[in-house]
Amino acid sequence: IVFCSNSVFAAGQKWMSTEEVQRLVDYSANKGVKASFDTVLRGTKMESLKIVMKGIVHQPGLEIIVATSKHPIAAGMSGSPVYVNGKLVGAVSYSLSSFSKEHWVGISSIFSMVKDAETGSQKSNLVESFVFEGKTFVPIALGGESIPGSEFFANQKFVVTTNSNRFGSSGPKLDGSMLKPGMPIVGDLVEWTDENGKTSTLSGTGTITYIDDKGRIFAFGHPFYNSKNVVYSFRTAEIIDTISSDERASSLKLTGRTSGVLGAITYDSSYGIYGKIGAKEELKRLRHFNLEFKNKGISYHKFDIKVADSVMAPILVQ
Repeated sequence: IVFCSNSVFAAGQKWMSTEEVQRLVDYSANKGVKASFDTVLRGTKMESLKIVMKGIVHQPGLEIIVATSKHPIAAGMSGSPVYVNGKLVGAVSYSLSSFSKEHWVGISSIFSMVKDAETGSQKSNLVESFVFEGKTFVPIALGGESIPGSEFFANQKFVVTTNSNRFGSSGPKLDGSMLKPGMPIVGDLVEWTDENGKTSTLSGTGTITYIDDKGRIFAFGHPFYNSKNVVYSFRTAEIIDTISSDERASSLKLTGRTSGVLGAITYDSSYGIYGKIGAKEELKRLRHFNLEFKNKGISYHKFDIKVADSVMAPILVQ
């Protein structure tokens, strides 16, 4: 892929545009278009789940394909790549915010994601929700638990994980060789290592949508915090299990052990988060400091802390 305005959508890419999706929907005589999305429901094994694309929503700053699924849409599925006949359509990104007998899902186009990453626009087009046939859709949560005590984080979910690879495991080794569309991606806001060498993170878990041949990575399908130019370290992870429920708020992936840092997310915008594998120079921009607690002059806790580089850094440090 070439990231310049006239050739970003290079010939030979197996992608499907929203215009092509709309034509297929029109030809389907209201039956919809059969598609599927790839995601990990347990461990590191990829699974393909069927959906039916129903139409396209056009709003200022937002273009979303709407589909139905027989499988509940769980927190942590954001970014799961959607395919029609082997062509990449985009990323699972939004879900119905109230009870429905059907599981509805919104899909961000891969063309929108790549254009979003390429243009680097500083203009915010963040849309909190959209309505389709009387149904309100909101961004899929980034699987995990709510963080109390801060209005800033009130509507977001996070995972607090410990990197356990160094303790040994009977499971597969988690490293960069596992990175591919459909695999979990864990974006770190804060990482801390204590005096015993245990490393933990405060992160959001989603799914990888696409990786180009230069190691540039596209994920989530909707913003993390729409903070534009950022540095979040990222990892992959195994999924303990996916807990499914008829109610959106109760369906989530349980994130298990994580890999070490595999690269950096450098842009967080309207249609997703974008970065690259490796990215050693970019990772140097993480905010780094030490925190030590003493009692009567004697140290009893030490933490080596890294915080994401973004407009949120002061809040995260606090």
